[in-house]
Amino acid sequence: MGYATCRSCNGSGRYYDPRSGKNFDCRACDGTGSNKKLYETRCQRCSTSIIFPTERETPRFCKDCRNIELEKRCGQYGCNNAIRYKVGRDTVPTYCKRCETKRAQYYTASTCPGLGFFSCGQLIWSPPGKSFKLCNECGEKDRAAKAAQTKTKRCNNCGAEIRYNVEWKNVPDLCNSCREAEKAKWREKPCAKCGTTIKYRVDWEKVPNICKSCKDAEKAKWNEKPCSKCGATIKYNVDWTNIPNICNNCKQQYQSKPHQNKNTPEEVFWDRYKALPGSDRSIADLGCTGGKVKIFADGSKHVTVWNGEGKEAERYSYDVDRNGNFVQDSAHYTDSMAQVLSKMGHKRY
Repeated sequence: MGYATCRSCNGSGRYYDPRSGKNFDCRACDGTGSNKKLYETRCQRCSTSIIFPTERETPRFCKDCRNIELEKRCGQYGCNNAIRYKVGRDTVPTYCKRCETKRAQYYTASTCPGLGFFSCGQLIWSPPGKSFKLCNECGEKDRAAKAAQTKTKRCNNCGAEIRYNVEWKNVPDLCNSCREAEKAKWREKPCAKCGTTIKYRVDWEKVPNICKSCKDAEKAKWNEKPCSKCGATIKYNVDWTNIPNICNNCKQQYQSKPHQNKNTPEEVFWDRYKALPGSDRSIADLGCTGGKVKIFADGSKHVTVWNGEGKEAERYSYDVDRNGNFVQDSAHYTDSMAQVLSKMGHKRY
């Protein structure tokens, strides 16, 4: 860039006077050949010469190029709007007016994923606090598809209409109002034993006081044993201090006899193939011919087995406490019945 050429002398700095036939310095440029009031530069697009006053800013384009219109695509991903601008414009916007306005309002931009296997790609603007997943066109198609799959049924409680989709895995049987009413019936309380939270309904006839874990632990404490008289199953708790040896039926039969004194033991002839009290051996296992058991009021027993008949029979006897355990040092027997002592695993002294 430099000064513009003087138009009076065409840059020669001299002026020819035809009257005198002499050359003189150009009065317009004082013989320099340049106009000090004008600058000359080239257009950046077409390289045309541009002359402009020195007090003005240097132009980049000539008048013709400055009015040429160009286009560019909006810089927002998913937006297909074109931005038109002239070559002479100093600042070209990055976004179109719509996108610029949305960004200034703090809208969030995203693209529509479409429906099915085909992507839509249309730009979606979501206002602050919301997030739209589909564009308007895909949204209408999706709503129409869902409406075609929507069916109705009646609430099992109040008969109100329930709308559901055929693709739902769990179709509700209650309407929203009834479902909320059912939820309101549930309460919580602490387990009386461990403090764990127990959930229960107010319309239950029996509200549990202990949790499932404690209930299972209580069930594990219950065992079974046979009645010492009739062999019926007796259920008892391991925490009980006094564990019964006879069932309720035998106990009632024993107590219903008016002539029987409670302090008088009841004698029962024992089955030869049934395990003897306080042992896993039967009369047949011991090789004896018979036996009987005296049952006392407190549940203890006196067991006698014999081999033979009448007064000449050989005998073996021992005591069992109320819990069914052999009483030490209670075994008595005749000489020929010493083998029973070892078979029973008893010790006399």
